[in-house]
Amino acid sequence: MVRSISGSLDDEETGTTAKFDLRSLHGFVGGDLSRVPYLSPFGALLRLARLNQFTRTDFYAAFDIRLVSSEDLAKVLAFSERRLDSFSVAIGVDAGQREGWKFNEWLPFHGDVPDSRSRWEVRACIPCLREGFHTWLFQMPWTTRCPWHGTPLNRACPNCGRSFALSFKQGAQLLRCECGIDFFDRRVALRADASHNNARDSALAAYLAWAKDSRTKRRLICPLIGSESGNVLIGLANAPSGIAAAERPPSQRFRSEGRRALSVDARHELMLLSSQVEAETGTVLEVPLEWVPPLRAIATGIARHVPPGTLFPVEAEQSIAEGAISAGSNSEHVDMLYLPVQTTGEKAYVYGNCIPRPSLVALNHLLLATEFSWHDEISASHVFRAAQALVLRAYADGLRILLDRYIAALHSHPRLQPWEHVPWIVVTAEADRVSAIHIEWTRERADHLHPSPSRPSQ
Repeated sequence: MVRSISGSLDDEETGTTAKFDLRSLHGFVGGDLSRVPYLSPFGALLRLARLNQFTRTDFYAAFDIRLVSSEDLAKVLAFSERRLDSFSVAIGVDAGQREGWKFNEWLPFHGDVPDSRSRWEVRACIPCLREGFHTWLFQMPWTTRCPWHGTPLNRACPNCGRSFALSFKQGAQLLRCECGIDFFDRRVALRADASHNNARDSALAAYLAWAKDSRTKRRLICPLIGSESGNVLIGLANAPSGIAAAERPPSQRFRSEGRRALSVDARHELMLLSSQVEAETGTVLEVPLEWVPPLRAIATGIARHVPPGTLFPVEAEQSIAEGAISAGSNSEHVDMLYLPVQTTGEKAYVYGNCIPRPSLVALNHLLLATEFSWHDEISASHVFRAAQALVLRAYADGLRILLDRYIAALHSHPRLQPWEHVPWIVVTAEADRVSAIHIEWTRERADHLHPSPSRPSQ
């Protein structure tokens, strides 16, 4: 049964009286969530718990919701669809109709949305917490300040550095820190219910409209391996001013935009690549002849930094620098003989071990995601350029990783250390045409992603 609660609050500072008229869900204070649009489910749980002084047991008695005492409630409601549905039904929220209720509604792209569970940290605006307000916008990597208060978002108590109290662990109240600071103010929360925060509502409505429109055009292709996504997603999201964080440049970036076509038959080359990378494994990759000069330039540039006399056999050193195979097949390190690009007639090949698998997987996913558009010359050109950028970057990484297995001196060389660049891709498409492709790479230690075998004894 829904009851109306009315009353007044005396302002001790001004001596005025603020009228409020709160509608409570099932008789509980703060239950009318229509007064607080764009509130996250965690924000709703927080308000209900603190305004009604609920414990974990009280929540079960009131709403038949079981909450584990040690679990991060914000994380549960962000990623568990089943738990979110149960909570929504219990408090009378139509999850499909309430705008901004689901975490994914705040993302500006569709596709392989990164799973942030392993790195989850609740971020909050301290003034917003005082009135029990939290929005999923605060969890987006590109948001570092509250758009209407202008204050930095916090991940922990600014007084003691402890994580925010986000569970009912040991009977604690939500947002009451062990150091004694209580970030929730019941009086402020009740006053906030008396009037809408128009600046906040307008900012969040504008962001959600932008994210929804962007999501219809932009697809995110994530790497399949662990990689820190926060910084790279700031650049890929391209959020509106007033929301976006100050961008830190990634280690590598590629953008293909505009309407410049290629002289090559991009569609034919893409079909050839697609047929080879479909299995996401392989020993040889046939590449377009147009890629041979930049691939050889990469090999030559790396070979110049290899200490003289360290390659086995000696011919392999020359073959890398010249981009041709000249060493015999009885080499002690056979895989080093195939590091350069190999050409036979009108075909060119790259040894599969020179392309780290995460990049090969990313290339396959890019081709699968854009195949619908290859009939269009401009679209095919965008995809061709992006595929070239992926292969060139991966080839440089693969060369360094393979050489590092046999040449101990390279491990400490600043230019030749076995770093691997992990690609994150956003494809922008409307109707059946691709209008832009953006790639940003995070740099990871290759031995962290997939440890190399032990080097032979020197």
